[in-house]
Amino acid sequence: MTPELVPLLTVFFAVLGSMVGSHLNVVVHRLPLGISTVHPKSRCPRCLMPVRPWHNVPVLGWLWLRGRCRDCRVRISVRYPLVEAVTGALFVAALRRGVGPVDIVAGCLLVSTLVTLALIDLDVRGLPDSITLPATLIGLGLAPWVSWTSWADAWIGAVAGAVGLFVASELWRWVRGEPGMGDGDIKMLAMLGAFLGWRGALASLLVASLLAVAAAGITKPWTADFEKRGVPFGTFLSLGALVAWLLRERLWGVLV
Repeated sequence: MTPELVPLLTVFFAVLGSMVGSHLNVVVHRLPLGISTVHPKSRCPRCLMPVRPWHNVPVLGWLWLRGRCRDCRVRISVRYPLVEAVTGALFVAALRRGVGPVDIVAGCLLVSTLVTLALIDLDVRGLPDSITLPATLIGLGLAPWVSWTSWADAWIGAVAGAVGLFVASELWRWVRGEPGMGDGDIKMLAMLGAFLGWRGALASLLVASLLAVAAAGITKPWTADFEKRGVPFGTFLSLGALVAWLLRERLWGVLV
């Protein structure tokens, strides 16, 4: 990548990522409900009026509408523009951290998947197989050509991640008499192993565990929600994987 192209590509990936983030908002809302993520077009959940194309511009559309539906004036969650902005920033990170085109594509696919899984698990305490299983296959397919892992490490990460978390969950069930991890968490860690290799999967799990403990211990509302609905560990796994992927040179070296 020549220096002259860096600013242009940065803007392009920021815009592309925000557009992808806009669609991820739709996926997060509709997929758990079993609704098509393509049709019908975006509409207000209250008055069902379609969103005008010029109001559907990522981030700017929400600002233009001042966070309210154009027709019924119901409030639109600030999470929508935040997801768009964060996804745009992560696409730029994939561009800047990528060694080559495959790295960039793999990075964009990874962050899109992690954002989606994090929000779905936070909302419904579930991680759809329709996302984790295809993503695992994609991660394994890209492994020979990315810079941060190898085909062998990806397979080891996928298998060891799933088996290790399954064993830990079963031990917890045996000791405490209650489920340790859901099947979705196990499949998600296998997906992270496929994308990041065993070091990346282990780093993701360690960071996720620390974040989950911190979130449960710092504020009572989080603790009460965990007790009532269960821990959205997939959300923490997503955050842990983002940290592990962004800081891979620093974190993974400790695990060698």
